[in-house]
Amino acid sequence: MRNPVASLLIGLAVVLVGVATAHAQIGPIVIGSSIPLTGTVATFGQHSRWGSELAIAEANEKGGVLGRKIEIDF
Repeated sequence: MRNPVASLLIGLAVVLVGVATAHAQIGPIVIGSSIPLTGTVATFGQHSRWGSELAIAEANEKGGVLGRKIEIDF
């Protein structure tokens, strides 16, 4: 026969892990971008930035990804 206290503690641990996982997914999805924004190739980097910002704005207008907004960090 199993120990009811141990079963209760295991069940509580599973619930707490589920709550922590759900809480971690509340904020926006942040994507990092490593592109040249200064120097001799800054023109290419700036155009990449504009394209990325446009694509993210369009995705966020449609509800984001899996219901979460997207942000990009340059």
